[in-house]
Amino acid sequence: EAVNVPFTLVDGYIDTLHLQIPWSEISTESIVVIVDGLWLTIRLTETEIDEGIDVRSVFESMTASMVEE
Repeated sequence: EAVNVPFTLVDGYIDTLHLQIPWSEISTESIVVIVDGLWLTIRLTETEIDEGIDVRSVFESMTASMVEE
């Protein structure tokens, strides 16, 4: 799915990825994904930025969704 953000992902890697999959209750229980050491290289795009987009809030939303609370 296309996302309207002012950058493209160039490269990235994960140090450690842990998956907790409840095989016996997979249809009713949550699958837990723990990412440790996420490294991303992004490149700003040379397109016009929609005035309604706040770049700071885009990055804050991305990082907030990746941080365990």
